Amino acid sequence: MRNLHSIDPGFSAGQVALMQINLLESGYPESPARLAAWDRILSVVRVTPGVQSAALSAATPFDTSGRHAGFIVPGYRRTSDADSLINLDHVSEDYFKTLNTPLLRGRDLSSSDVDSAPHVALLNQAAARHYFPGRDPIGVEVHINDAAYRIAGVVQDIHQSDLREPATPFISLPVRQPYDRNFRLTLLVRTTLPPTALTATLTRRIHTVAPDSLVKEPITLSEQIDESIVNERLISTLVGIFGLLALVLSAVGLYGLIAYTVARRTPEFAVRLAVGALPQQVIGSVLLGTLQLLGIGLFIGVPSSILLARAVRSLIYGVTPTDLSAQLIASTMLSTVSLIACVLPAIRISKIDPASALRTE
Repeated sequence: MRNLHSIDPGFSAGQVALMQINLLESGYPESPARLAAWDRILSVVRVTPGVQSAALSAATPFDTSGRHAGFIVPGYRRTSDADSLINLDHVSEDYFKTLNTPLLRGRDLSSSDVDSAPHVALLNQAAARHYFPGRDPIGVEVHINDAAYRIAGVVQDIHQSDLREPATPFISLPVRQPYDRNFRLTLLVRTTLPPTALTATLTRRIHTVAPDSLVKEPITLSEQIDESIVNERLISTLVGIFGLLALVLSAVGLYGLIAYTVARRTPEFAVRLAVGALPQQVIGSVLLGTLQLLGIGLFIGVPSSILLARAVRSLIYGVTPTDLSAQLIASTMLSTVSLIACVLPAIRISKIDPASALRTE
């Protein structure tokens, strides 16, 4: 889980609230009315105290609502059927500013990118590398489902649905140049306050300028990312619990076995002490025998754990079967338990009266 959270998703999720808004078809049957409503919503949200920036998008990172569209790039030779499709999103101006995703080349989308203006689009790095190897995509006209769009800029890659996988080719179209009916969009708001502190105020303001609309229960972008890795979190928790349980059971069993083995040798050590062996010699003998067993156990156990760990390799991100820290922690713990289990009984035996021990036997 720590490895997953350390991945740079290509945006900053902190302080971003997501509010899915649905315009009722009865209130906004025509496209110009819907676009005007979206403009009013952005206007009132952006002047709300505590709002740094706001934008609209048909899809947001990790919301599982990805779309594909036919994609043709002049001069590009397809190598597979997948090259004829590209991941698609509709966004307003300030979308990438709100996500803190940098623009790498060209220009960003603006409020002047309306339907009557030349149609433009933004590519991500993955799309620029894939479809424009060795050349600049800025200004090139591409076709998306037979509609022409000119590439205006390139933005940094964003992980849209899976933190484990590299970013895929993606194209973003202006929300004011409708590709579809745009009844449902998500409002992204970056705030200087806790995102949840503004959602009630924003909902009221949205209903003021767009009364025929439904606002879904707000969520933060960080929460949306967390929801996307809920399976990984469950697996991590279960693996952690069972791994700790296995380690504790191993330690308890190892302590009991070695302590019992040493205790059974009490008559042997009593005889040694009776014939003149020193207490430290008895302790050393026990310690040496335990170290030999410990060495054999580690020689068998460490390679075995590495082989068995491959069975869960696909479930744990960024942790290899040969993970040094995990091997050291487990080996050190079990070795410490083994030494304690042998030294403590050995010290007790070294202090016994040989005659009493032999009479008891």
